[in-house]
Amino acid sequence: MRLTDNQIAELQSINPKKQNQRLKIFEKILEGIPKNKQFCKICFEIKFLEEFYKAPLNRRKRHYVCIKCYNPSKRIGLPIHPTHGHCNACNQEKPYEEMYKNKNSRSGYSKLCTICAKIRYRKSRVGKKSFKIRKVSDTHISCNGCEQFLPKYYFPTDKSSKYGYKTKCKVCVDGLLPEDIEDRYYTPPPGTFKCGKCKQEKPIKSFYKNKTNNHGHGTTCKKCLSEREPSPKELARRKLKLRELRLNNCVKLWKPKPPRKRYKRSDSPKECRKCKEVLPAANYVSNSTSKDGLGSRCKVCEGIRSADKQVRRDRIKTDHNKFLNTEHQRQLYEIYKEAKYLRKQGKDVHVDHIVPLNGKTVSGLHVPWNLQIISAEENMAKSNSHDS
Repeated sequence: MRLTDNQIAELQSINPKKQNQRLKIFEKILEGIPKNKQFCKICFEIKFLEEFYKAPLNRRKRHYVCIKCYNPSKRIGLPIHPTHGHCNACNQEKPYEEMYKNKNSRSGYSKLCTICAKIRYRKSRVGKKSFKIRKVSDTHISCNGCEQFLPKYYFPTDKSSKYGYKTKCKVCVDGLLPEDIEDRYYTPPPGTFKCGKCKQEKPIKSFYKNKTNNHGHGTTCKKCLSEREPSPKELARRKLKLRELRLNNCVKLWKPKPPRKRYKRSDSPKECRKCKEVLPAANYVSNSTSKDGLGSRCKVCEGIRSADKQVRRDRIKTDHNKFLNTEHQRQLYEIYKEAKYLRKQGKDVHVDHIVPLNGKTVSGLHVPWNLQIISAEENMAKSNSHDS
């Protein structure tokens, strides 16, 4: 059973870009066909549904091409010319002998003639780089990007390539500097190491042993270590070693400091430096370094002074924990660091509280905005006062 000539003409007049038009024509044709059958849009025959592949989205859940005609290359239902083909490039009809072969097409030939196919292939090759022969040695390979003969550790590894490395170096691909590649990927020859300071290859004997490293040696050579300034720990170790040598050899190359003179405690009364009262010797703490063997303040004033010091220390500690965050602690550190730097330069400076911590009328806090760096003379003259 076959479709009528009018139905075949309608199917051949369908524009493939207009989906709605095609569906309307298919539904119109299916209305006059039994439900257990379907038409093929290539051979135009009406067949049973079992002779079509399944298609759940179609109306009768079957393809519009039968199994016999089903082929991706046969979906265009145009008749095939027995002797000639049409070239889409030059828009001419030519015999199949002049057409380019294509096994996947219905006719076995392409839609281009041999001349147009060669021209298109040549145009596609224009602008492409020709194949470059790479120079290869045991340690170096040429780069196709910068065209330099570089060591192998300059290239990313690639197991699929012939030589095990990619065609372009890390400088061309990742934009790394050659100095970074040398520091990160360079491996010295066996029996030598690269010094981390002078960047020179030296034998293993010129490095100290260090079990913490994988290779069992240090990263800095002996020469660079000798030229380096010793750390405080190293200075203390050298001083102790020198002292042991002097004691062992019984050589007295240094003179000890003379002992401080000690004075006996006197029984005569003395004036207190703070309260300006003349009190007997029993009211003073003993101090063997002073000439009379007594302290400069009486016991009462000394107790008040020590109590004030303790209050000051507690106040600083509570202010530090209560009011300061990490940023404030950093600012405190910077202020004291700057004062230390000025003292190293020979300037006599103090870190002063603008509002004193234990003033007579007002008390401040140990915070960065209450600190200033002033000279020692100004701080001593200011004492514990505050000019509001």
